[in-house]
Amino acid sequence: QAGAHTGYEAGQSVFVQHPHQDLFTIPARQGPGWSAAERASVFPIPEGLHPDRAAFTNLFSVALNTVLDAPVRVGECAVVSGLGVIGQFVGLLARRTAGCLVLVEPLASRRAVADWIGADAAVAPEDADSAIAQFSAGRGADLYFEVSGAPQALQQAIRNTALDGTIVVASNYGSREVRLTLSPEFHNRRLRLVSSQAGGLNPALLTRWSRYRRFAVSMEQLKGIDCGRLVSHRFMFEQAATAYETVDQRLEGTLGVLLTYPAADRESET
Repeated sequence: QAGAHTGYEAGQSVFVQHPHQDLFTIPARQGPGWSAAERASVFPIPEGLHPDRAAFTNLFSVALNTVLDAPVRVGECAVVSGLGVIGQFVGLLARRTAGCLVLVEPLASRRAVADWIGADAAVAPEDADSAIAQFSAGRGADLYFEVSGAPQALQQAIRNTALDGTIVVASNYGSREVRLTLSPEFHNRRLRLVSSQAGGLNPALLTRWSRYRRFAVSMEQLKGIDCGRLVSHRFMFEQAATAYETVDQRLEGTLGVLLTYPAADRESET
């Protein structure tokens, strides 16, 4: 159902930021009198965007936010560490302007899937140092996006980022302790370490960007992306526990996992 002041009609397809469940009630206010915060949880799916692609809206918006925090200038050497769904989207966005792009991922299956990005190299962590040196002409990465969530990957980023380069940490390390050796590279190369968190926006963009705009842009971008290549598993909603176990185990071949909700007249996924 849709209330009279929401701006939506019953049956209209929307993307909602909400925990996975088959029924819930949420405010969906649309109109000049409502603040961005009040509009922020419900997003209309534009015409031409298939629900399978719309399901990736939040993950793409995280990748977009990461690149908004540290844009890749034309001709720069960029590295993306971690080729989960967000890492692959970061790689895609970086590829549009990067002079060279190196992808780093320990799972061979994810490196194979990432062929669609068109990177100059997709390598295992043990081969990353030499690949980055090769494609950056020995300078190191201008921008290094750490999206793997592996503490040792951040140390590798420090080791392979160029003088005055930037390391963008989009990963959340959770409760894991991250120990780093900062000397000599971090200090001698004047490296910049940027924390990117999707709950906030680059302060320099706050006058023009909002979370709502970020989601709208993400949906438009997803229209041109074959997200099916990123889906490794599909589970019915009743199998949600198995789906979460699959994600947690991070087995070879696991990438995007979708839950399918029962629907009377159409498939609904998130």
